[in-house]
Amino acid sequence: MAIRILYILNCTSRSSGANKAFFSLLKGMQSSDYELAVVVPDAMDVYSDLQRMGIKTYVLDFVFNIYPVIYRPKTLLAFVPRLFSTIIKNSKAKKRLAQIVDEFQPDIIHSNSSVIGVGFDVAKKKGIPHIYHFREYADKIPVHFLPSQASFLKKIQTDNSFIICIVKDMIDHYHLTANKNAIAVYDGVSYKRSFTESATNGSYFLFVGRIEPIKGLLELMKAYKGYVDRAPEHVIPLWVVGQESHLAYTAKVKSYIRDNGLEEYVVFLGERNDMDVLYQSALAMIISSLYEGFGLCMPEAMFNSCLCIGRNVAGTKEQFDNGVALSGSEIGLRFETEEELSAILYDVSTHPEGYYEMRKRALSVVNQLYSIESYAHNVKRLYQTIIDNKK
Repeated sequence: MAIRILYILNCTSRSSGANKAFFSLLKGMQSSDYELAVVVPDAMDVYSDLQRMGIKTYVLDFVFNIYPVIYRPKTLLAFVPRLFSTIIKNSKAKKRLAQIVDEFQPDIIHSNSSVIGVGFDVAKKKGIPHIYHFREYADKIPVHFLPSQASFLKKIQTDNSFIICIVKDMIDHYHLTANKNAIAVYDGVSYKRSFTESATNGSYFLFVGRIEPIKGLLELMKAYKGYVDRAPEHVIPLWVVGQESHLAYTAKVKSYIRDNGLEEYVVFLGERNDMDVLYQSALAMIISSLYEGFGLCMPEAMFNSCLCIGRNVAGTKEQFDNGVALSGSEIGLRFETEEELSAILYDVSTHPEGYYEMRKRALSVVNQLYSIESYAHNVKRLYQTIIDNKK
């Protein structure tokens, strides 16, 4: 009999890293051994994709299990009404989700993000195993779990509750090392690929990610300014790809660009659907995030034989460390300060041929660790363990 999995997605954006990883998992789950259904918070974007794939899909009006985010002082006035709205909306959503569970009869409920609360609560009430997919360092973003992070982590540590962290560091961060039901599974990014003999003198540096404080774009701009000052006669432009999700922060970044004479070098491309082409034509991709979970764009770039420059912290550091452990040498260029990043940009722009072997090592590592095949295998192994323990 097929194992029935009910997934709950936190959003329907096609550019969401969590959704990209989820669709990678779906590619590896398409078999007669599994019957799948998906719950989404609205009928936008990936809802249509799931419908086209023939996957049973439910729309459920729920919101994140977090306190309302205050971006500006005037939003403080709406904090209490928004908090009550969150509680009421999720209370109604749990009643509807219980009906969906009764209809689909899942063996496992798998919430694709730690900010989703409704799945765990309904699974507990129904006595169904639940998986939380931890994809974010919530306190670093920052968002705050309801009613608190400590109480949230305490309530989910039960025999019928399982946790997948997208990097090993996240297990330590959330103090889950003693939890036998918490494991690390790296996201699957691509099917295994061969090395791309792209030119080593790409025409631009590349940043990929939402434009918000945690992604460190302003810090990147400061480092890029140092690089421009150092090599004014031969500046490689910087292309920025990503959703402008934080308008005040975006305005701050663009103001810095304008005030420092960088407008002729920095190009904002918005969201794109041709990322493979962009990676393959880039001189290097820069991960400037102040605290990245997994950092999907890094292995994406490496699968396209693109050199990666990344901040030596959290999930980015773990990916670099994995590379050293597997290949014996660095698979990318690490930085910790803006000055270090400026120096790296200068060196890469003046000696791009020196990183050919590094790019080849990087592809070899991601083929081993971050392929769709490996991702699906590891998640399916957890599913089978849960089912076996129920018998």
